[in-house]
Amino acid sequence: MATVQLQVERTRGGLGLWRRWVAANTVGLAAGWAVFALVADGLGGPEGTRRSDNAHLLGLLVAGSLVGLLQGAVLRRQASHSARAAMASGLGLAVGFMAGYALGGPPVDFLLGFTMLGIAGGIAQWRLLRRRVRRAGWWVPASGLGYAVGGAAGVAAVMLVADAVDQVLGSGLVAFAAVLALLGAVGGASGGAITAIVLVRLLRQPASPH
Repeated sequence: MATVQLQVERTRGGLGLWRRWVAANTVGLAAGWAVFALVADGLGGPEGTRRSDNAHLLGLLVAGSLVGLLQGAVLRRQASHSARAAMASGLGLAVGFMAGYALGGPPVDFLLGFTMLGIAGGIAQWRLLRRRVRRAGWWVPASGLGYAVGGAAGVAAVMLVADAVDQVLGSGLVAFAAVLALLGAVGGASGGAITAIVLVRLLRQPASPH
């Protein structure tokens, strides 16, 4: 009976962590991409100018850091100093998006942005988790792959509804923010669901005391 009860508690704890992680990523990326849209379009000048580039960079750093902070709130019991991971997520999103824009523009910029968000944030989180769980090294590739898939899902969702959004909201700032919020919500939910599975499994394997 004790063994069965322990398994039930672990299952409930795992489901709770899975839900919190998915929610943090969904809300964080939806809000983050909406903030990016508002900052990039609201503060930026003509495309290609230094003002526009700076506004895009600021928006990306804020967006990535926001989701990193919410991820850190979920991980607060497993790791400390999560602000570093939030900063890494912001830098990863910015570097990935800018590199993707230089290579091919949309949707490459969004796909690379999601991927680098996962990799950079994953590396920072791995540094926090490695002392607490075994096989923490799996977290970095899992995070990168999970958010690459999430980014692809988000881009696909936007392509499906873009015309409908244009008809309802037009093509202004509000429409742009709404579309990017959808991108973030779908990408965050998809990427979060994938990475949450790995996270739950890792946290069930605490590191052996030295």
